[in-house]
Amino acid sequence: MMRILLLGAGAVGGYFIGHLVRAGEACCDVVVRRDAEKIRSCGYTVEAMSGTFSWRPEQVFSSSEAAAQFPYDAVVLTSKVLPEIDFCAMLRPVLPPGRPLVLIQNGIDIERPLAEAFPKNEIASFVAYIGAARTATGVIHQQGSARLIGGSWPCGKSEFLESLCHAFERSGVPCRISEQIGRDRFEKLLWNLAFNPVSVLAGGANTARMSSDAKLAALCRALMEEVAALAQAEGCSGLAERIEPQMQFTRDFPPYKPSMLLDYEAHRPMEVGAILGNAVAMAEKRGLALPHMKTCYALLSAVDAANRESRQA
Repeated sequence: MMRILLLGAGAVGGYFIGHLVRAGEACCDVVVRRDAEKIRSCGYTVEAMSGTFSWRPEQVFSSSEAAAQFPYDAVVLTSKVLPEIDFCAMLRPVLPPGRPLVLIQNGIDIERPLAEAFPKNEIASFVAYIGAARTATGVIHQQGSARLIGGSWPCGKSEFLESLCHAFERSGVPCRISEQIGRDRFEKLLWNLAFNPVSVLAGGANTARMSSDAKLAALCRALMEEVAALAQAEGCSGLAERIEPQMQFTRDFPPYKPSMLLDYEAHRPMEVGAILGNAVAMAEKRGLALPHMKTCYALLSAVDAANRESRQA
């Protein structure tokens, strides 16, 4: 049985790691910034499409320093990628050389700063396709798909990665191994960078509205074309062929609000930097003019700042 330390046990971490614990594939300690006492006493309840189940961490800590003494097989990071979170400082106490780091997070080029800070640690990077939200402390509601794609960063696969992916499969989570995880991140960004920002900037548009409104659909398509161009420049070809299938999938899927819109409406910080900012920075290094992407980044950064200020007021 794998012993895991989970950092950032929100909806994504609670769902995927919860499946490992329920199936007996792992035991898990968690570090949570808030509600540690509630999680310690009640654990997690996962309202999954396949059925509701509960799981309880072995230990609950309010900081990573408190977990530093324990011999984990891996550290799993599922926190939102936000500029105010110092992941290197969070990981340093619990990531001695040789201990694998597992990322199940949104965004592009999120692995690079961690690889530079921890050059002696393997990074297993996972792209998650899941509709899940935390509806109350320790309560996770899942709808739609829930699957993972995992690969060793920057490319290839390792014995540890294969072992973890097979554990997810045995626990009931579809998990595909990829030897080109960077391309898979770009493929998810294709949808994320288009529909997430537009949903907020269009005043709260769900996927049905963005798909049916000709002007919004054209903007989403233009953003996807720019992501495909950036991916091509980074050596990941063929993404342009995925635009129409993703547009059609969005038109056919039942209407829902993207995660960035849910965060905005709840006055939570949005992952503007991880999804848009990192892509814009990569484009600037390549000398690419991606006007739609840069415009949305500037606008959404301002909206995010105003939304944070309104929460504090």
